[in-house]
Amino acid sequence: MNQKVSCVLCGAPIVEPEPEDPSRRWMCSFRALYTVWEDWSQPRISGIGRRSWRNVIPLDEAVARQAPSAIVDEVWLKVNLLMHHFDPALHVEWNPQTVWGFPLHDCCWHLLRSNDPEVPEYVVVQNLFDLCRSQPIQHKTMDWGHDYAGLLAYELAPTALCPGESAILRGRSLIGETQLPDPINIPELQSVLDQEGLELASDHSSQLVSSKISQDPFAIFPHEILVEILTNLDSADVVSLLIASRMFVSSGLPGPFWHSRFWPGKEFSHIFELGGQGSSAPRNWRRSYGLVKAINDNPALENRRRIWSLASRLNTLIRVRAQLKDCEGIPIGPSEGCENRKPHRWNRHMGSVSPLCNSFTRGSRALYYRKSLLEGWVKKITISVNRLNGKTYICGLSFVHQQGITRIGYHPVGRSGQQIDFHDTSPCRYSISGLEIARDPRGVRGIRILSHEDGWSEWVGDHANVPKKLITCERSCEGSVEPTITIIAGFDAMNMVLLRTDGAGAARLHDTRLWYPEIPSPCLYLRGAEHERLMEYRGTLPHSVCMFGGSDGAWLPHLTEVIVWGIDWSSLGETGNNTLVFGIEFKYNKGVDDGRDSIVLGHTSASYMATPYLSTRRVLINSAGGERITGIDVMYQDPDQMAGFVVYTSYGRIREFPPHCKHYIQVDAEDGCDSFSEELRPPSETCIVGLYSTLEHNEIGVTGSYDKILMDLGLICAKKV
Repeated sequence: MNQKVSCVLCGAPIVEPEPEDPSRRWMCSFRALYTVWEDWSQPRISGIGRRSWRNVIPLDEAVARQAPSAIVDEVWLKVNLLMHHFDPALHVEWNPQTVWGFPLHDCCWHLLRSNDPEVPEYVVVQNLFDLCRSQPIQHKTMDWGHDYAGLLAYELAPTALCPGESAILRGRSLIGETQLPDPINIPELQSVLDQEGLELASDHSSQLVSSKISQDPFAIFPHEILVEILTNLDSADVVSLLIASRMFVSSGLPGPFWHSRFWPGKEFSHIFELGGQGSSAPRNWRRSYGLVKAINDNPALENRRRIWSLASRLNTLIRVRAQLKDCEGIPIGPSEGCENRKPHRWNRHMGSVSPLCNSFTRGSRALYYRKSLLEGWVKKITISVNRLNGKTYICGLSFVHQQGITRIGYHPVGRSGQQIDFHDTSPCRYSISGLEIARDPRGVRGIRILSHEDGWSEWVGDHANVPKKLITCERSCEGSVEPTITIIAGFDAMNMVLLRTDGAGAARLHDTRLWYPEIPSPCLYLRGAEHERLMEYRGTLPHSVCMFGGSDGAWLPHLTEVIVWGIDWSSLGETGNNTLVFGIEFKYNKGVDDGRDSIVLGHTSASYMATPYLSTRRVLINSAGGERITGIDVMYQDPDQMAGFVVYTSYGRIREFPPHCKHYIQVDAEDGCDSFSEELRPPSETCIVGLYSTLEHNEIGVTGSYDKILMDLGLICAKKV
C-alpha cells in the first residue's frame, strides 16, 4: 500500500483518485519537484502525476536516459516522494538511478507561482528544492516550523517545549483534512469574475474632492497624493481614517482604492484573477469588492486564503534563498553528496544535525560543510543573519585579517552584516581565542567572539533563552589559550547549523555540551554521569542549570528545604518509566536571585497532579548549623532516563526518591537487567552549589499525556571560601 504523503505547500495529503468523490479531485493531481540520485543542482518540476500503489510522474526523456530503471512504461516514471535518509543500507531503492523529490498539488503549484509571478520558474525550482532538502519530514509531512495555517497541530505547543526540544507534528488524524474544497475552481468566485465591466457608469466615487473644512489636515493634498495614501493603507486603517477625516467621508472612496484591496498584501490578494497592482482591466472595483466580500466565508475561498498565506511565506524564503548565492568557504569532502554521508567528528555533540545517512525527522541538516583558514591577526568580523519564523539565524562570517578577507557561509546580496572590531595588540599570533554560540534545533541563532585583549564581544543575533555552546581552546580557567586557526561550519539552504574549530582544547563538560540558559563559569567544576549509554543521548538536548547555592556558594547558608516533585509508583514494585521527577525545588529563609524565596530545576506543576502517586518528598536542611549537600547517587534503569536518586548531607543524612530506589536498581542488576547507578561527589576543597539536568517531555503512564521530566542529574561545584 502506498503511504500517504503531504503537499509541501498546503500540508494536505496527495490522495489516490476516487471518481465517486469529485471534491477530492484537486488533491489527486500533483507535481513533483524532483531530481535523480545526487544531482542536487539539476532539479525539475514535473507534469501532473498520479498516485496508485506507487507514485508516478510524466516521463521526461532526459531523465529516462539517466535513470532507465525508474521507467514504468512509455508514459510514466516512478518517483520516491519525501525521502529523508539517503543510505543504501536503509533504503534499498537508493542508487544512482533513484528518482526522488517533493510533491505539491497542481493547484498549490499554480497558487505559488501566481503569488509571486515575477520570479523566474527556474529560480523557484532550484531554491525551493534546496529549501525542501533542509526541512525535517514527519509522518510524510514537511515541517516548516508552522502548522500549515491551522490545518495540522503539534504534539506539544512550541511554546511549551523544553530547551532544545523539537516540535513534532501529529500524524494524519485531523478531522476534515481530506474534505478540503478545491481552492482554484470555485463556482461562486467564477460568477463574480464573469461580471467584468458591468455597471461601470455607476461608480461615482472616482474623484476625491478637496474639503472646504479648514481644520481637515488632508485638505491641502492633491487628489493623486490622497489616492496614494488610501491605496497603501489596510482596510482597518482606512476605517480609522474615515473617522478622523470628514473629507474622505463626504467625497467617498475612489475606484483605485477598491482596486487596491486586491493588491499583494491586502485583504483580497488571494483573488489573483482580478489582477495585480498593474491591472488596467475595466471593472467597477467597488462592486467587485462587495461581491467578493459577500462570499468571503465560502469554504473554498477560506482554503485558498490559507494556502495563499503559506505561498506568501514560502515565496519570501525563496527570494531570500536566491539572494544568498553560493555557500562560501573551502569545501570539505570531494562532493556535496559524499561529504554528508556520515557524521563528522565536529558535530558529534550537535545531535540535532542529521547527516544524509540518518533519518531526518527533526532538527536540521547540513547540506554544505565549509572551513575557513585564519592567518595573522583578525582585525574585524562581519556576521550575516537571516530571519526565519520570527527568529534570527546566523548565515555567514567574514574575517578581515593580515592576509586579506576570508568568508564562510552565505552573505546576502544587498544586505550588510553586523561588524565586530578588535583592538588586540598582544604578541600572540591570533586575536581570536574562542566563540560562544546560541543554538536551537534549527540552527545557530546568535554568536559572540572572545579575543585575547578585548574579552567577549557583544552578542549578534538571538541569545536570550536559547541553549548555548562554548567553542574555545581554553584548557582551564587559569590556563593558556590555544589560538583558533580554522573555523569549520555546516550550512543548510539558508543558515549555519553547526560551528566548530580545530583547536585541541581539553574535553571538558563546559566545552562539549549545550547549556541552558547560560554556560557555567569555567572556574566551576562539573560532575556528571559518564556512562557510555548516556553519551550519545546527551549531545542532542542541553543541560539546564540551577545554581541553588549561587556561583560562589553565597546562598547556601540560607537554604532551608529541598522538595522533590514527581510520581512515585515504587509501592507497586516498579521503577523506570513509572518513576518520574518533574522538578527539584530549593527553598530559602531570605530572598535570593532577584528576591525569590525558591528556585526550581524543572517545574513544580504537572498535568498528572491528580494522581494518587504524586509525591512531594521533602528534605529539611539545617544550613544555619552548617549542613550542606555532599553528594548524590543517580539511578538509571533506561539509558536516557533516571529512575531515582539519593541525596547525602554533611550531617550523615540519606534521603531517597523514590524510597528504596537504590535497592530496586540493585535487584534489577542482579536479575540481569541493564540497570546502573552513578555516584557523584564534589572534588576535594569544593562544595556543591548547583545541579544540572537534561529536561524532556515524556509520556506519563498509560494515559498518553506528556510532561517535562528530569532525565539525569549532574553536580556543579565551586571552591570553598
